[in-house]
Amino acid sequence: MNIIIRADRKIGNELIAEHIFSGKRIIDRFIDLGTNLKANVLIVSGKKIEANKAKAIPSSKVDNIKSALILDLNNIYDQRKLEKLLKKGKDPRKAIIKENRTLADLNSFGCLFCRKEWNPLSQYYVEPLGEKLAFALRKSGITPNQVTLFNILLGLLASLLIFMNTALSLIIFGIFVRFFHMLDIADGHLARLKNKLSLFGKWIDGGGDKFVMMIWYSVIALTLFLKRNDVIYIIAGFALLVGAFVYNYLLLTSVAYFRSYNKDYTIEEGTGKKIVSKALMFFINYDMQLHIFTVFALLNKIEYILFFYAAYFNFAWLAYFVYYFTKYIKEGDVRES
Repeated sequence: MNIIIRADRKIGNELIAEHIFSGKRIIDRFIDLGTNLKANVLIVSGKKIEANKAKAIPSSKVDNIKSALILDLNNIYDQRKLEKLLKKGKDPRKAIIKENRTLADLNSFGCLFCRKEWNPLSQYYVEPLGEKLAFALRKSGITPNQVTLFNILLGLLASLLIFMNTALSLIIFGIFVRFFHMLDIADGHLARLKNKLSLFGKWIDGGGDKFVMMIWYSVIALTLFLKRNDVIYIIAGFALLVGAFVYNYLLLTSVAYFRSYNKDYTIEEGTGKKIVSKALMFFINYDMQLHIFTVFALLNKIEYILFFYAAYFNFAWLAYFVYYFTKYIKEGDVRES
């Protein structure tokens, strides 16, 4: 298979191929993509580009190469979709997200957009749907922050479905959680497509999601208490909120207090490569919490969500505290000022 990279494209006076994205030239990213697929990579460029794994050819020879798939650096591609098309020998243009027009495009994508979705469920239906929605909205006047705020408002209104607490209302709520999740994917992707990434957008997106989720937990506790007249649900709800608060507080302060030591003290830093620890922290993930909401709402067993996370959040912060307290003691980071 022959892959031809049109590396002669420019934005202003800068050659796109030579632009550095996340510490690596864009051309090298495309060459690596081609060589990983065991393809013969050819480069078309008006300027000589140093590349060990690819051969430079003049533009006049492009039409003479049979069965060649052409990648144009004037475009930004969905990397996952592009790889699938190249493997099948199909037209790579179907993987184009948008056209490069500014350096902001290059700095946001590096010509290859690669999703970082870890969840084995979300990548098959939530991520693709969210991306398709964002792509459909890319030329509209709708902004990413408007999508975020709209989603937060819908999430708060969906609490009424929990409060109604009927089999039908909970089924509708469970389905809505999938829609909520999809919009949460769409706003971030839309921000990239429109080059409207902002600190406020990241803040309101992350904070709004957690706020809505805490409201859902609280409404579940209140609803079950009123329906079953059992204070155990209020106790569980209170324990859940306290556990979530302490966990997030420890997560925040361990980074803020120790960043001067040039270490990013997050739970992933300490436990991400340890299978047992990673498994123990599995359900703390935001995506996984949303999936659990969906499952138990559809099963009409919302009390399971409440009791599980009341125990889990408190386990998480305690494990987090013990791990880092022990780490700081061993490293001599705990000192009196």
